[in-house]
Amino acid sequence: MAILERKNPPPFKVSDNLSFQQAEHILLPNGIPVFYINSGSQAVMRIEVIFNTGSSLDENPAIPSIVAESLTEGTNSYSGDEISRLLAGYGAYINTQSGFDRTVVEVYLMNKHLGQIGKILKEIITVPVFPENEISRIKKEQVSQLLVNLERTSFVATREFRARLFRDYRGYGKIITKEDIKSIDAASIIDFFGRRYGKPTIVLSGLIDEEALHNIRESFGDLTFNSNRLSRGLKKLNYSPTKKYISKSGSSQSSIRLGMPCPGKTDPDYWKYRILITALGGYFGSRLMKSIREEKGLTYGIYAQIAHLEFASYLQIGADVKKKNRKEAVSAIKDEMVRLQTDLMDVGELELLVNYMKGSYQTRLNSPFALADHFKSIHFHGLNYNFFDRFFEEAKMITPEIIQDMAKKYWDIDALTEVVVG
Repeated sequence: MAILERKNPPPFKVSDNLSFQQAEHILLPNGIPVFYINSGSQAVMRIEVIFNTGSSLDENPAIPSIVAESLTEGTNSYSGDEISRLLAGYGAYINTQSGFDRTVVEVYLMNKHLGQIGKILKEIITVPVFPENEISRIKKEQVSQLLVNLERTSFVATREFRARLFRDYRGYGKIITKEDIKSIDAASIIDFFGRRYGKPTIVLSGLIDEEALHNIRESFGDLTFNSNRLSRGLKKLNYSPTKKYISKSGSSQSSIRLGMPCPGKTDPDYWKYRILITALGGYFGSRLMKSIREEKGLTYGIYAQIAHLEFASYLQIGADVKKKNRKEAVSAIKDEMVRLQTDLMDVGELELLVNYMKGSYQTRLNSPFALADHFKSIHFHGLNYNFFDRFFEEAKMITPEIIQDMAKKYWDIDALTEVVVG
């Protein structure tokens, strides 16, 4: 019987590239682009129909989410109950979500039911009827959820932070109120759908064979949409930092949000800056976690991340702390940022960080759906797969001096927008 080797660990190898399956592309007869990831061993798939519309595109930022949620509540041929029963009978799941720039209708299904589900999905995205009783129900639910969220310091801090960061820039600073939701009626919903739901992009992931592509052509190849080519101009963000403390009676904790605009994915410095942000607060061994969580014990969790919108990217640092510790926590966060500007990072810390980022990317690409999500993260920013190759190129050349240079170049501590709620 062979004796197991228990003394020496297996060899450690750091990958210097990221190899994964890339999306393929077809164009339907009506010009709708279809991107697909043909991967996996099970005959299941996800269909995503993605429209270039969202809350930043309307005077009333509450309309897009209500329109999206109402799509499945009835069409010319099916009632909302019939849609629910049919999809449940086929073992399918449908979800709609609306963000700042895009709205997605996604369906998870078994391949053998694609023909039947394709007919239902076709009606959902083209001829929804928006029943008034369902609209009324959705509005009540959204008002109720908003009121619940407004009791959470983290929710209030995040939306107040974004409102102060962007103000009136491209609609990203809009705050949804209960009055916005209550003012919506069937006429405004129908108007928004007619104006904003133009030609979509379809993304497929799963076991996408020729039969699946044929069914997609049959279901969606003859649809007609308006062009939806909305001009949003070349408006620039005129950023000026602000500080705001919002007291919340009865709350024992404070939610902190700090940040500023930052380089986006198309910027040559993006990956160097991304490594800097990960060092600051992007993983469990980050500076903020060590200092504010482990050493000072001010919070259970703290993070720094880059958030991406279509026309802007921004740094957001967040944490929940005891109310009495809020000033100490804000000061400690700024101290860690200053340290990255003034003190060179240890080479061992940087090596550990880069290896973590390399491994993180590889472990996340473990399903066809994850591969499709990676594709969308570049496609809708006008990038190609070379974007990920750039990370490994930058990772080879990164040095403590470059990290320090990035911190000096992009961080002005006095230019942080600062919001504390609670």
